[in-house]
Amino acid sequence: MWVDVYSGCEEVELFLNGRSLGRKKSSGEEGSNYTATWEVQYEPGELKAAGFRNGKRIAEHALTSAGKPAKVKLTADRTTLRADGCDVAFITAEIADAKGRWNSMAGNRVTFRVSGEATISAAGNSNPLADLQHDYHGTSATTCDGRCRLVVRSTTKAGPITVAAVSDGLAQGVLEIASKPVNAAATQ
Repeated sequence: MWVDVYSGCEEVELFLNGRSLGRKKSSGEEGSNYTATWEVQYEPGELKAAGFRNGKRIAEHALTSAGKPAKVKLTADRTTLRADGCDVAFITAEIADAKGRWNSMAGNRVTFRVSGEATISAAGNSNPLADLQHDYHGTSATTCDGRCRLVVRSTTKAGPITVAAVSDGLAQGVLEIASKPVNAAATQ
């Protein structure tokens, strides 16, 4: 596989599980576009890029391969909704390993349950070909690249909202958000 490292550093060194795969120029050369490229044989573990300027290491970033899927991890784009019957939150369900690392290879079916002062507006993923019959108004979705999304909409009553996500054989994900009263003066 090809690994491209985008860097504003003069040089980048790539490491696979602690072994150096060499150092390459990433800027300043004609046509480099701040990119250094390596051909790498895949193996699980850690892939780390270290950036150098004037021979001094000034930056690094690492990616670690995920282990076997173990749980559904939920995150929300916001933690509070207005209780106006229209406000929405986007909840991302991510398939993660036991250490909480995102598994981008997972293709799990995730079923959502919402309780409290919200309803499900949509559930889906980013793959337009995955569920050609999917109308996005159901309560489940299959992950694409290990992720899918749920949209919840507030009711007109303020209160707590609990979102739960389950997938066969995995620990469920649970997320709490709140619906707050609408300021009457702000809506007039």
